[in-house]
Amino acid sequence: MPMTTLLQKAFKRFENLPRNRQDEIASFLLNVSPKDFHISEEEESEWDNIVFSEQSQKYLDAMADEILNDTDEKNCIDADPSCLSQ
Repeated sequence: MPMTTLLQKAFKRFENLPRNRQDEIASFLLNVSPKDFHISEEEESEWDNIVFSEQSQKYLDAMADEILNDTDEKNCIDADPSCLSQ
């Protein structure tokens, strides 16, 4: 199954991060179980309506910009992604 446009957009934002950060994100994602994301078609439709709204997209873009800015300015702490799943 091809990757959705939204997921492609999310991954595109990680391309400029240092390699070690990219690996940390990849490790975290690989440790997430697909069953954690099982939702009904009705829930998926509701989620799509929320996420793809213009208001949500503006908010998510602003959040992503803030995170990238914090990363660039080294306002983030190093965290072991394996600790996040505990």
